[in-house]
Amino acid sequence: MISATQVEPATQPQGVKICAHLAEHGIGATGTVVADQAAVGVGGLILARALEQRADLIVMGAYGRSRVREALLGGTSDQVLTEAKILTLMSH
Repeated sequence: MISATQVEPATQPQGVKICAHLAEHGIGATGTVVADQAAVGVGGLILARALEQRADLIVMGAYGRSRVREALLGGTSDQVLTEAKILTLMSH
């Protein structure tokens, strides 16, 4: 795990910046750097982590791509929505 005090602000991973922003609003959050998600994809990683932590809810943002690009590349949002075994709240 990486904390904001360990890394210079310009080179901080995005997750550290997000956790710091949430902390400013009284929300405790931690981040984990994951080296390789190629085998399961980002959606599979999110789902596996939620199950591992016995989460009650997945909350995530989503954005759309063209139908052709989505068909060719797949998508994290689609994978989470179709495979999630727990409640999922998604915002576009």
